[in-house]
Amino acid sequence: MKKRIINPYLTEEQIKGKHFSLLKKANQKKFKCFQGGCNSIAIESHILQKNGVLRYIAEDQHLMRLQKDFFSIKYGFERIGLNDIFVFKGFCNTHDHRIFSPIESNKFNLSDYKNQLLISYRGLLNEIRKKEILNEFFQSITQDEELSYYMNIGGLKMVINNQKLAIDDLTMFKNSFEDDLENNTKSCRFILKKIKPIPICTSSLFSFESNEQMFSKLGTIDFLKPLDTIFFNALPQSDCTFILIGTKNDCKHNCQLYIEKFSFMNENELLKEINDIIFRNIETWVCNETFFKSNIDLHLDYLRKFMSENVGEHGTNIGLDINIFD
Repeated sequence: MKKRIINPYLTEEQIKGKHFSLLKKANQKKFKCFQGGCNSIAIESHILQKNGVLRYIAEDQHLMRLQKDFFSIKYGFERIGLNDIFVFKGFCNTHDHRIFSPIESNKFNLSDYKNQLLISYRGLLNEIRKKEILNEFFQSITQDEELSYYMNIGGLKMVINNQKLAIDDLTMFKNSFEDDLENNTKSCRFILKKIKPIPICTSSLFSFESNEQMFSKLGTIDFLKPLDTIFFNALPQSDCTFILIGTKNDCKHNCQLYIEKFSFMNENELLKEINDIIFRNIETWVCNETFFKSNIDLHLDYLRKFMSENVGEHGTNIGLDINIFD
């Protein structure tokens, strides 16, 4: 067999092109349904209901999505059709319908604990799937003979390992959610707030613990425990928006106090905290185009700078100097 000659002289554009090709392939990979024991392929389903949530803020069947350029770590927004935005590969069609049917109608009780779990469940699974896709991408780079010539493969393998650890943590939350749904137990606590309509929608999660707190646990038994985590949802309706925020019952006292604050904040304080969360803590959220043009676009330079400078930071200590809801 003729030995393949590796080209060590790829241009910057060629390297970027190969990266994009591998990332696209990772995003297009078929994943199995999250339901244990099911070998069917996961379909693309909306993280929150298209008809019961997203349609209330969509304009001309489109929404705006925050988008990060993976290679330059620059942020922007893109306009995407309602059928294709805010979706992920979670369950096969059968299990997606069976599991989430209690919250697919427009009149489900959001104060019910099981419904609160179901609202947060897809957002949790989306975070797992995103990390699986990234690891698929990183792994493909290490196996590419030309790209690996330019990469710090040792560092990339460390990133892959860290991603796997994060997936393990998130899988513990997934198992806990599923135990609650099956056994009528309550391992989490949620706060539900009703506010004026805002054209923002999200279902995501973030670490309450700051980077400094994480590093302080290195070498201790606490390092093996999942991070204190916040589950955060903004659910637009026709005449209001519901904010659903929760955490595990066994998270630390300061984490419990953080979500408790949501019970007592007035609407202006709550909107400022929502503003900080969507730019400081999470990337999976959407808004409509009118709101983007009137309330976000004028701050875009500041927001891009803030998000780029704070990428990889965790916790709730950093605040923004602007408020898109003012």
